Amino acid sequence: MRFERSMILIGLGCGASLMAMATLSPLRAQERPESLLPPGFEEPAKKPEPTPQPTPPRPSQGQGGPPASGGGQSAPPSSGGNQQAPVFVPGTGDVPDIDLTLPIPRRSAPRTAGASGAFDPSQPKLPEDDPDAALAEMAPTTFDVPAAAARTLGSVGLITGAESGFSEIAFGAQNGAYVNGLMKSTRAPMVSRWATIMGRRLLVSQLVTPSGISGQQFVADRTWILLKMGEVNLARALLQQVDAGKASPPLYRAALPVYLAAGDPAGACPLVAGAVAATKAKDWKMMRPICASLSGEQGRADALFASARSQRLATGVDLLLAEKVIGVSSKRRAVSIDWDNVKGMNAWRHGLSLTTGLLPPERLYADAGPQTRGWLAVNPAIVARNRAEPALTAAALGNLSNAALVSLYAEAASDPEASEAVAARANALELAYVGEGRAERLDGLNRLFPEDGQSLTPAAYGQLVLASRAAAAIAPDGGISSTQKDWLIAAMVSSGLDRQAALWLDDVRTGSLGWAIIAASAPGLKTVDEGDVAQFVGNDDSEGQVKSKLFVAGLAGLGRVSTEFLTEQSKDLDTPLVRNSAFGRVVTAAVRRGEPGSVALLAMVALQGTDWTKIKPDEFFYLIRSLKAVGLEAEARMIVAEAVTRA
Repeated sequence: MRFERSMILIGLGCGASLMAMATLSPLRAQERPESLLPPGFEEPAKKPEPTPQPTPPRPSQGQGGPPASGGGQSAPPSSGGNQQAPVFVPGTGDVPDIDLTLPIPRRSAPRTAGASGAFDPSQPKLPEDDPDAALAEMAPTTFDVPAAAARTLGSVGLITGAESGFSEIAFGAQNGAYVNGLMKSTRAPMVSRWATIMGRRLLVSQLVTPSGISGQQFVADRTWILLKMGEVNLARALLQQVDAGKASPPLYRAALPVYLAAGDPAGACPLVAGAVAATKAKDWKMMRPICASLSGEQGRADALFASARSQRLATGVDLLLAEKVIGVSSKRRAVSIDWDNVKGMNAWRHGLSLTTGLLPPERLYADAGPQTRGWLAVNPAIVARNRAEPALTAAALGNLSNAALVSLYAEAASDPEASEAVAARANALELAYVGEGRAERLDGLNRLFPEDGQSLTPAAYGQLVLASRAAAAIAPDGGISSTQKDWLIAAMVSSGLDRQAALWLDDVRTGSLGWAIIAASAPGLKTVDEGDVAQFVGNDDSEGQVKSKLFVAGLAGLGRVSTEFLTEQSKDLDTPLVRNSAFGRVVTAAVRRGEPGSVALLAMVALQGTDWTKIKPDEFFYLIRSLKAVGLEAEARMIVAEAVTRA
């Protein structure tokens, strides 16, 4: 059987892939901020508490597929007043008087129709002092859209609650200032693959626009987070839910980076005239000659480019790339790009390079942040052999599923120009799936698992995602080594195969890594023997015993160990695993108000960064407990299991 055929068939059988790209700007790894919410936020005033329409429990096996397009728009709920979250500083607070109860309201959430705050700017003319105003052809101020097809901004999204999305009123009756503040505090990437998966589902859900904020701003806020998470394709799809005639400055500022990060500068062209008029931004002005050339107006493109160059709207390689795009379109210019002295990668360089068939050097992406690996991983303009390596990091971030990786490696394996590393990984994957007998399949999996003493880097964790379904095909066997069992179980749970992993519970050593992953991830598990947990803590040799701290706090959040045990372990580990902190009060208040959207956003804020050692165990306890309380237990279990694996 040819490998590429067998791998493609296996990939198709894995379910729909969750393919989405990485963010627009090369943000470097962020340490956790001193404050997880913007300054000036205060405890929300009391108001009628809405009941969430909880997201249906996530399937135990695997991840959901990509969201379907669509999503109508309706009016938002009424506001309960100007409610804002209190400022809090991670790791502060008092130990006594801890409230560990979470009564959930059962009243219906208000669904009052009203103005969304959306505004509808006309397209103003360029100012007369603009040097190239005479060259700019403004977009029409009216659009020939049938009234039945025109979309409002009262509710925007790609998937509904019935399609595995969040409830339309996931933020309850919260006003726009509160939600906008939370979103602006959400930086990315996130340390947790499963936090990204959960966040993606929230942000692309069809959500009612909170009162006091425009629909354009709400979409722009969500788009920016998706970009920073690496979900560029979904960010673009969400932007396209807003009619071009209703774009606003916040939407314009998000749109160009989105289209460039997706390698689709032409997609931004319908917005150019309005964006230039509304924002006066240099990058949008620089897009005018590019879009004129792409539309075949070469004379106008040349004049606009000459004007842009004289104004120094762009310089160096950024100007040369624009000129090259114009030249490729006109077939009249040949521009050479020398990357030797170029430092840094951005959406402009990435998007325009791909438009002209160039692939910038890997070193530029290496220094630009992990999200850029996603830019490369799923862009069809790049051959599979060049996407295979960055795809591993993208998978660890949460941007790619097992099915997507298997399909990509099946394609790359048939390329004779693939690197030795990619070819070796593809061969190991083939052996893991279709090797003759258990021994051969285990041999293939071993080649994908971390070696003894090897650091579990994002790429190494991505290999576990790659191996996950092949690992699930191995039946429990007491004859397999303990270390190999650990990685088999870790691989399965990396893709949400919790039920398959739980089958190994009787075959793993108590207190081992594999045992801990099952203890955290197994569905339906009520309690875990606290003596066994203490044994894991005693065996833990991770830096500062971070695995144990997050494991114990996570189990307590899931309700699988007692709060008394949690307090006891706080003393043994010399770290407060629970205390009356500001973060705990804020996320608990969101639970009591019945706001799964707010809880999910707060969890994303708490898990931002790239270093698990920066996650505060006491905050981890509250976020896991709160996720479970609002119907996100499956995500909570996966996050705890991931912390045990990767911390």
